[in-house]
Parts: sequence; structure tokens; C-alpha cells
Amino acid sequence: MRKKIRTADEEMRNVGYLILFSILWYSQILSSIARDGFHTTLLIFLAVGLMPLIQVFRMIQKAMYFRNFHRQCVNESRPQQGRIVNITREYYDDYQESRRYRRTYYFLIVETVDPETGIANTIKSEPYRIPVYKYLGSPYVQVYTDRTGWKHVIDGFQLKNSRSEPDIPLENSNVYLKDFNKTPSILNWIFIIIFVLILLQSFGVLK
Repeated sequence: MRKKIRTADEEMRNVGYLILFSILWYSQILSSIARDGFHTTLLIFLAVGLMPLIQVFRMIQKAMYFRNFHRQCVNESRPQQGRIVNITREYYDDYQESRRYRRTYYFLIVETVDPETGIANTIKSEPYRIPVYKYLGSPYVQVYTDRTGWKHVIDGFQLKNSRSEPDIPLENSNVYLKDFNKTPSILNWIFIIIFVLILLQSFGVLK
């Protein structure tokens, strides 16, 4: 089971794949240079190989910023006991190079109670990419606030020990509806097969 739950902004999603792709990319170029010598046309491929590395740098930079913000809130504010009353799933369209990608995000709806006034307050979390409800073993969390008092971070998740444990109770949540945007597993297998073939070719197994 998952050991840590992070928001979408805190994740370093696909960083490992991009780094491995860059290693394979440059290993192919180096093997070509060792075999046929250096040609000026290889400069184009060397430059193209920098693009995923630049993307990796930006992804890590962004994730570390939000992780540091999360850590700062935890260290500098007093936690409030919160209870997850609902988890909603929302869809957002992302346009890249004239193509539309529909992304799925999960939001926690957390209720806190002011210990002095007894007034209940409802907080909507930052988005999560993972289906959080599948990992939570308890609805109780800790809510921290930044210096301005406007932004909140959620921590202190109590996670399941196994997937067979029941989900936490939710109020009219839409997370159990069929997700039509989920990537078919066959596409994942196609990607794995192509990746393995490239890996074998780079080591000279396939010629």
C-alpha cells in the first residue's frame, strides 16, 4: 500500500521515466558516435535530448516548492483536528499542442470545528491525482494553516494496511461512479512493450 499521500503539485510524476528515457536516448547517441564517429547532424539529437531533462528540472523545482510550503505550514502552525466528510472527483481539460487531455483530480472536503466557538468550518483541499479514498483507513486528519490564514494543508493521514479494508464513509460522493477517462490497461502494456524493446536494442540484444 501507499506510504505517503501527496497533492498533485507535490508529486514528481513520471520523473523516473523521463530520466530513464534520457539515459537511453544519449546511450544510443554515444554508441552511434563510437561506431560511426561524430557527425554534425548529431547535434540536433543532442539538443532534442535536453528537452525531457529540462522538463524534469521544472517538475522537480515545482514539487519541491510545494513540499517546502507544506512542511513550513506543518512546522509553523498548530494543527486542527479535521474529519473528511466527502471526496469529490472533478475533470479539467488540459490543452497541449492543439490536443485536449482530460485530467481527473480528487478533492477532500474536510470539516473542522473551532474549539473555542464550536463553529464548524468546511475546507476543500488541493487536488490529488490518485484516488485517495482507496488508501484512507480513517476519515480523521490534521489541518494546518499558512501565515496568511487563507491556505490550508492536510496531513496526518491514517492509511489502510491492505486494500481489503473498507473505505471510509462519504456523503453522496461521485468517486464510485465509472471513470470513463481512465487509461485502458492495454495502452499501459503497449507502452511497457515498446519501452522494453528500446531497452533491449540499446544494449545490443536486438539488432
